[in-house]
Amino acid sequence: MKLVKFSVLAAALIGSSAFGFEFGFENIKMSGDAKLYYSTDDSKFIDGSGTEQSDLFKQESSAGQASIRVSLDADISETTKARVTLYGISTLGLEQTVVSNVWEGGTNANAWFGEAYMSHKMGETTGQIGRMELDTPLIFTERWSIVPNTFEAAVLVNQDIPDTTLVGAYVGSSNGAGLVKGTGGTFGGV
Repeated sequence: MKLVKFSVLAAALIGSSAFGFEFGFENIKMSGDAKLYYSTDDSKFIDGSGTEQSDLFKQESSAGQASIRVSLDADISETTKARVTLYGISTLGLEQTVVSNVWEGGTNANAWFGEAYMSHKMGETTGQIGRMELDTPLIFTERWSIVPNTFEAAVLVNQDIPDTTLVGAYVGSSNGAGLVKGTGGTFGGV
């Protein structure tokens, strides 16, 4: 029942943002959100008595995890900006009773800086350096999981030519699931 799998996942993703907030001072803004993801699979198996059973909503075929994001954006000057984003993930104990899999990083609680960068704009050219989300033609941040992947990078974006955006980037490492991996299995990865 592919439709059931998709419907359960879609419902979980649509309703995943438990809260959001934003407040700030004149040149510093703080924002964030919290998410709770749950998914299940309706694959079939034959039990010990030879009867076909469904895995839908069973612990062995379900994944769940919670995340929190807190971001600080600072306007250092009219042309220079900085951002720091802290992520935290936890199963909230779900892996012991409700699920057997997680979305990212294992069953331990983890926290890390997903973003820490500065950007500067000169005319129609913007430069950005540090750990950041990317949207370049060849590499980009995927937001389908409980936390987005980010990269250590230096990026130049120029829009001097009308209807044209030129992007140059040096991309180092990513905060893939191995960086935040705890114990237990993973369901997906960044």
